[in-house]
Amino acid sequence: MTRFKAFATHLATSVTIVTTFFLMILFWWYPGGFLEVEGVKGVMMVLLGVDVVLGPTLMLILFKPGKKGLWFDVTAILVVQVTAFLYGATVIYTERPLYLSFYIDNFTVVPASKVAGQEGGDASVQPSFWQVGPKKVFVRRPSDKERSEIVGDLLNRQGVGLEMRTKLFLPYEEHVQKVVEAGEPLSALYRSNPEVKPLVAAVLQKFQMPEDGVIHFPVKGREGFRFGLFSKKDASLLDILPLVE
Repeated sequence: MTRFKAFATHLATSVTIVTTFFLMILFWWYPGGFLEVEGVKGVMMVLLGVDVVLGPTLMLILFKPGKKGLWFDVTAILVVQVTAFLYGATVIYTERPLYLSFYIDNFTVVPASKVAGQEGGDASVQPSFWQVGPKKVFVRRPSDKERSEIVGDLLNRQGVGLEMRTKLFLPYEEHVQKVVEAGEPLSALYRSNPEVKPLVAAVLQKFQMPEDGVIHFPVKGREGFRFGLFSKKDASLLDILPLVE
């Protein structure tokens, strides 16, 4: 095998694997605005740099037919690539949005890592492995005892806030009216953030919806707050707006 054939084979294989994985991220685990609100782009760029740029480039430089120690060089390159890919893929998978929880007047993205180890909760809100994006849930108000437990855990730097407590989750579909009633009209969003008008207009056009048929909520993720647009009819998520510089 020539150097350029080895490079081309390595590049094509790397591109295929990374592209397939990125499609899973964009259309399965982090659809719509969840990619930005959860700050996954940085990890994706590292994967792209190591597996699609660095690996094939090192192969091009180091691969010389008949060279002594050639297979050691090739093995080292593959080990670095596979290790980087597995690490990045593990982080992205374990931090994927599992729930989108509603409490009082805002939504919180709940990553899978915050759910692991929790016990209890309504069986009907358990997420499916094949679900696309996070499952929307309604967070009930905790009892005084539960609230004390949550505060105690947070003071001891243990556990998570009530928006991420699975035992407080209820089926979203049964509380849609409460969600809709808590929503703010787009006019309120325009007054405080007029720069988002073009982004909102694009969403309205995409879903063929009038302005008075859409409400908005703050959506909190790892990268802070974003504005989420929801249908006023059934409180379904339309899109999460990116930050406007």
